[in-house]
This record gives sequence, C-alpha cells and structure tokens, in this order.
Amino acid sequence: MRPGRKALAFASALCLMMAPAGASEEQGQKEAAEEQAFNEAIMDFGELAGNAYACLEGDAQAEHEKLTLSIYHKINELFGSNRAFRFSTRYGFGAAAEPKREDCETIVIDFNNNYAAAVAKHSNINSGD
Repeated sequence: MRPGRKALAFASALCLMMAPAGASEEQGQKEAAEEQAFNEAIMDFGELAGNAYACLEGDAQAEHEKLTLSIYHKINELFGSNRAFRFSTRYGFGAAAEPKREDCETIVIDFNNNYAAAVAKHSNINSGD
C-alpha cells in the first residue's frame, strides 16, 4: 500500500488539536472521529516515511533516518508516546516493505511534500526546535 495521499492528511490532521470539551454526545463522537483520523494520519505518515527510507541509499538514507527520528521525538513531545509508537511501528513496516524501484521517486517526493506541509502549518515540528 502506498499511503502518499493518505499521509497528506497528516499535515491537515495536525490542525485538529483538541477542541474544548463539549457536553453533547454528538460533540464527543465528533472528537473521537477526529482523534481516530489523526491517529490514522500519523500511522500513514510513518509508513510513508518508512517506504521513503527503503527507497533511499547511503548518505541519503542516513539523513532520512535522522529526520524521521526527529519527527518521532516531536510527535512524542507534542502528541504523546502512544502516537509516537504508532508512527514508529508503521515506519518499521514501511521500511521493510521493499517498494518497487519505479515507485521510489514518487514515494520520496510524497514524503518530502507531506513533511514540508506539516512544517509549514506548525513551525514547532521542525527538528531544529
């Protein structure tokens, strides 16, 4: 599975921070659905990051690994260890998937675009902070 388009949801889902608690059951269901969508977006982004890792070689692969480790730490810091764990497990799954070489350019571009979109929306995600 190539989660590139789904992973774009990662950047969008970052906007779905916890809203003020509502008293209605409908509001609770909406919040639960948003949280589930956010969790899935994090996992899809992790898988895409892993696929990109599998596509890269040498120094590029080592740099990508450093970047995804910093993403993991930011997810842990901002959204908790459960979400960071979900990201990392799907990263491992994606890295082991051995994508087709002809898809690698698109996979790496999808990852870079999703990461750039997330950083643009939330500057505190940048690994330099």
